[in-house]
Amino acid sequence: MAWIEKRGKKWRVNWDIGTPENRDRRVASFDTPEEANQFKKKVEYELSTGTYIDVSKMTVGEYMDHWIRLHGDKLEPMTLNSYKHQIKNHIKPRLGKIKLAKLSPLHLVDFYQHELLEGKADVTRTRMEKMIKDQGAEQAKKSRNYKRAEKQLEKMKNEGTAGLSPTSVNYLHRILHKALKQAVKWQMVGRNVADAVDPPPKNKTELSYLHKQHVKAFISLIQDSSDYPIISAAIFTGMRQGELIGLRWQDIDFDHAIIHIRQQIQYLPETGRKPKKPKRGKMRDIPLPLNMNALLRKVKKAQDVIKEIYSEANKKDEQSEKYQDQDLVFCNYSGSPLDGTALTKRFQKLLVENGFEKIRFHSLRHTFATMARAAGIPLEDLQDLLGHADISTTKNMYVHIEIEPLRKSMSKLEEYYAE
Repeated sequence: MAWIEKRGKKWRVNWDIGTPENRDRRVASFDTPEEANQFKKKVEYELSTGTYIDVSKMTVGEYMDHWIRLHGDKLEPMTLNSYKHQIKNHIKPRLGKIKLAKLSPLHLVDFYQHELLEGKADVTRTRMEKMIKDQGAEQAKKSRNYKRAEKQLEKMKNEGTAGLSPTSVNYLHRILHKALKQAVKWQMVGRNVADAVDPPPKNKTELSYLHKQHVKAFISLIQDSSDYPIISAAIFTGMRQGELIGLRWQDIDFDHAIIHIRQQIQYLPETGRKPKKPKRGKMRDIPLPLNMNALLRKVKKAQDVIKEIYSEANKKDEQSEKYQDQDLVFCNYSGSPLDGTALTKRFQKLLVENGFEKIRFHSLRHTFATMARAAGIPLEDLQDLLGHADISTTKNMYVHIEIEPLRKSMSKLEEYYAE
């Protein structure tokens, strides 16, 4: 049974847990009688149904596990995997042992400051400690992985890169804020202490991309590469890497020159590479450029030849490897899905080998958008081509190239004035 009493300006909910012989008193304070009464009803219900959780003893680490277990099904698989990674490697090691009810804004301030200074190095140290625990100190310190970790720590120290970036710490704040907001809704805490803390602002980074003249030069230099078709598709369609890897022949209408974006392939440690709907489930159609139409037809013919080679080999030997036909446009020689990380590394190697600055594979999407805006394609059309849910996303991301369309518009005024 629970009861309410007024103490000063606060309303306190009191309740007992345990057995009649070994009772333990619990108290929670609230600013209004309505909040106290609502919490009292919750406690009484949980005590009567056996679902009560002793919040006063719950640590931040225990709560984060509880939250991710109950809240995880509301998150996208990659987001859930990312949250779990951040909670395991950063939040629980530093905040995990603090009682949830005792967590204060100062705890978060100290946490963010520490992560800015040592967050990345802490993960490496934890990995080294695990090696020692699993293998013993003497054996672990002789291993290649331990020595590599030592070199990484030394490099971080010398280069001043032991901490996480402000953007990464800002992300940790967002996770904590979201989790603690739910704790308030569940009436496990009286307030969200993350509201009282300003996280470090995200890094302002300029989007990297290839300029038009560089695109022409790069494309001409890599035509013998097996990745030439998928790199070209990224440049001339603006598709995300996962969408390109998940593109199927059934999604391409050659006669009407349209690409239907219906799925992407996503990698998760627990499940491997699996197809799923495009980002935010937003399917879209992209006109197939003439040069890509011709190139993809060549890819189709080459792939048919490979399938025939596998078929002939299977006829001669039933035990030989079979073609993994998943109808994928861009795939490994055996038909299996490409590895996105390996694709990025090969792309960056091609850049360096041909005298270009290293950029991410995703930057090819920015390259497409840059050329599209410079060519005069309206923002609304670019939003549809890129699959952005909100046009403000498109405008904010590509503000660096807005001068080109404006310059063209201004030239029209000059032509009008000169008449």
